Amino acid sequence: MSSGSDEKPCAYVLPEVLDIGAASSLKEGLIEAGSASDLIAVDGSKVERVSTPVVQVLAAAGRDFTAEGRSFQLRDASQPLVFAFEDLGLAEDLKRWSSH
Repeated sequence: MSSGSDEKPCAYVLPEVLDIGAASSLKEGLIEAGSASDLIAVDGSKVERVSTPVVQVLAAAGRDFTAEGRSFQLRDASQPLVFAFEDLGLAEDLKRWSSH
């Protein structure tokens, strides 16, 4: 794990549809992105539909990366993604990960 401040974030763009079937591939993709960089920037701007398991995967990834001293950002969250986090009581997490 490098701690260089000039390291560029590994960008991960979320697709439009994040249903229950997407949760497993999302988890694998975030693990792969995390192995490439200590700075993960997830782009949520395209998300139109999202399920609870996907929000759980994103929340777990954010918490794990943060606990390991790495940076997790959830940028440009779409309104459906924001609503999903709010509905699950995770608005503060989303706010923290969006404020970088």
